[in-house]
Amino acid sequence: MMQGRLSGSDFSLNATQSSDEEGREWIDTLEDEDQDTAGSVEHARDTGTLRAWLAEALGALNDRERYIVAERKLRDEPRTLESLGQEMGLSKERIRQLEAAAFNKMRKTLSQKGPAVQELLA
Repeated sequence: MMQGRLSGSDFSLNATQSSDEEGREWIDTLEDEDQDTAGSVEHARDTGTLRAWLAEALGALNDRERYIVAERKLRDEPRTLESLGQEMGLSKERIRQLEAAAFNKMRKTLSQKGPAVQELLA
C-alpha cells in the first residue's frame, strides 16, 4: 500500500478538485487545527509586552532590591524573608521593607505606561 502511495504522482494544493466544483481548490479543504489562532497570536504579543515591562520595572531597582524581588517572587520556590535576611546579614523585617520599597518603585515605573498596564493585567 505504501509503495502505491509513493509511486503516485504529486499535485498542487492550488489545483482545482474537479470540474464540477467551480474554482474550489484542494487547499480550501484543509482545516486549521488551532481554532483560536487570533487568540494565540494576541496572547504571545501580550506576554512579550508584559515581559518587556517587567524587565523595565526591574531595571529601575538597585542590585539589592532586584535580588530580593527575584528571590521572593520570580523563583519556582520562593525564599523566605528569614533565609534572605540570614544570607544578607539583615533582619527579616528589613528585607520586608526593602521588598515593599522595590515594589513601590516598580509600580511607579509601570504607572508611567498608563491605562494600558491595567488593561493587560486584567
